[in-house]
Amino acid sequence: MPDLPTIIPPLPLVLIRLDDIADLPPTAIPNRAHATVKTNISYPTTKVAQISWDPETDTITPDSRLPIWVFTEKLVANLDQLIKRQGNAGLLALNKTWDEAKPWIAARVGKPKKVESITGTLNNFIVEPFLPHPSNTEYYVCITSKREGDAILFTHKGGVVDARALNLGISVTEPFRQFDLITRGTPHADKILIIGGGIPNFTNVATTFKGIVRGLKEYKNQLINHSVKIFICRGGPNDQEDLKVMRLLDRPPRSRHRPLQEQDLQRPASDLKSPAAFISTISGEHGQELLYAGMKISEVFREDIGLGGVVALLWFKRHACLPPWATKFIEMVLILTADHGPAVSGAMKTIVPTRAGKDLISSLASGVLTIGSRFGRALDEAASLCWEAAQAHGIDHKIQSVNNPDLRVEIVKEYVRKDFPSHNLLDYALAVEKGTIAKKDTLILNVDACIAVCSVDLLRDSGAFTPEEADGYIRISTLNGLFVLGRSIGFIGHHLDQKRLRAPLYRHPADDIFINMADVS
Repeated sequence: MPDLPTIIPPLPLVLIRLDDIADLPPTAIPNRAHATVKTNISYPTTKVAQISWDPETDTITPDSRLPIWVFTEKLVANLDQLIKRQGNAGLLALNKTWDEAKPWIAARVGKPKKVESITGTLNNFIVEPFLPHPSNTEYYVCITSKREGDAILFTHKGGVVDARALNLGISVTEPFRQFDLITRGTPHADKILIIGGGIPNFTNVATTFKGIVRGLKEYKNQLINHSVKIFICRGGPNDQEDLKVMRLLDRPPRSRHRPLQEQDLQRPASDLKSPAAFISTISGEHGQELLYAGMKISEVFREDIGLGGVVALLWFKRHACLPPWATKFIEMVLILTADHGPAVSGAMKTIVPTRAGKDLISSLASGVLTIGSRFGRALDEAASLCWEAAQAHGIDHKIQSVNNPDLRVEIVKEYVRKDFPSHNLLDYALAVEKGTIAKKDTLILNVDACIAVCSVDLLRDSGAFTPEEADGYIRISTLNGLFVLGRSIGFIGHHLDQKRLRAPLYRHPADDIFINMADVS
């Protein structure tokens, strides 16, 4: 984890604790005199590293993800969750090297801890540099927020309590005072609003954020006018549910989103649907680990699901219910369709721009754009036509014949007959082939049609899809996607090959072009 960035004044910054304004009724806030900061404060660079526990592997953040100063300085380690009196609870370690702090953290992280009547798991610790100093130079500040206002407690001794602390009361009966403060004065682009909080228990998310949502809605126009940048820092077991609630808000300045409705706050956050401009259901990187259709990237490698499994996750949103023979078939298709020599149209359309000096992306796009009903897209059409009738683009080949079979087709047929639980459509296509080769020996089942019909057998007989889902995937060109993905491997290979050969600009032989101008007047 890199060092946190330094916040340099004079950025106006307001911090809202989540329990400050939860569930308060919206009321108007009277104007107050503008506050002025006269002390020029220089902030030091912040050094802090978070050590998190992964419940799946029962491990903590690896050393490779920690900043270098963790290994060279003496450290303070403590729990990064909202638990009071951590020193008394044995959750504070002082003047430790990382070799000492690491096992100390490992012995406590992932363990349940009871605070008053609540029991939660210790998930996150932080380490910071240990700074030796005389005890009389320590100062402690505690800010508490209640409905009637804030109280700032100050003392020279740790364990801030009312009895021995100086108490500065800020009596504010109106809610949303933080929004009022940050929208005072002349609008400018350097205002930051941080909404943050961390709790160890499982609170009701909708209740926790209700006051925040109301405040943002009431001060929407002022926040927009002052160009306030809003950051939400939410730690705890329900952090993602909290963020779902916030995404439902009509966030400034993106007013095209649906405003948050009162009934939304009464429903569990897991039931809320995001009205964002884009909705993705296949992957996410909003947590500590990248997810493919809900599967952690570490699990993708741990379970060794392979490329076929990744395609199943990102294309079909299925892995656990897609059997190994199905994911292996997907990988087989990608291998078999990767290339078919330089003479086919897609390869030529890749090679020609490459030799004209174009970059990889441009050359690849040129080749991919050649794919259509006559090249590559036959997978989709063959699947549909073979299922609906006994005619398909797949019954013919320019080179192969019954006496010179395409070995790619033989590989697919052998695997499907051996490993698929059923292959009704393949059997049907082969029955059709018997009739066509009687008329012409090149009217055989080509590789496109063979892959297509076997893919339909997979969709219909794997047990992972309903008949409606299987038909839907055929209609949206999923099978063509396999050809595009596989053949892109070959297109890239041709591009790299021509670059490696330093091939010159291509010019087609003149004697291979027939120019007919007889009809030109």
